[in-house]
Amino acid sequence: MVAARPQKASRAKWICSGLRPGSVTDVRTTSMGTREIARAWTALALVMAAAYAAPGQRDRIARPENALLAPCCYSESVSRHNSEVAAKMRAEITAWVSEGKSDREILDTYKRLYGLRVLVEPEGSTWWWSNIVPWAVLLTGTLMAVVILRRWRRSPRPSPVDTSREIVNVPEIDDE
Repeated sequence: MVAARPQKASRAKWICSGLRPGSVTDVRTTSMGTREIARAWTALALVMAAAYAAPGQRDRIARPENALLAPCCYSESVSRHNSEVAAKMRAEITAWVSEGKSDREILDTYKRLYGLRVLVEPEGSTWWWSNIVPWAVLLTGTLMAVVILRRWRRSPRPSPVDTSREIVNVPEIDDE
């Protein structure tokens, strides 16, 4: 006996919902492929390995996770962000730390993949412009304001002129 196929949803329903038939978010898709299952088990194994890692290794894993931004929105560090990309990056970082890669190698790999924007703290001249230059400008402006205010206080004040006693010579005019 052949099982009856469910009726297809109307095209208007898919257009209004923003979904496409067969897309990842299609509610009719119920089975996972073998690749997705393998990826899920690998991610789970790496997360479990990180959970049971030695305290020193947990610190080593936390440093690169806190130094990188999740590249999906660049708003939170990888250690806090809840997205597929951040979970994948956490799993990769855990694997690389267990393989013995240094923090610099891990950061360089992600800089190559996503650019300098993936770093929480910028490096090189960008670091100077974002961390040192604003403080230098603020300090310079404060010093200039102090110097100007001191000069204004030290400058001699003009003495008031007493006009009530002053004699004014008015020339005489002939009315002829």
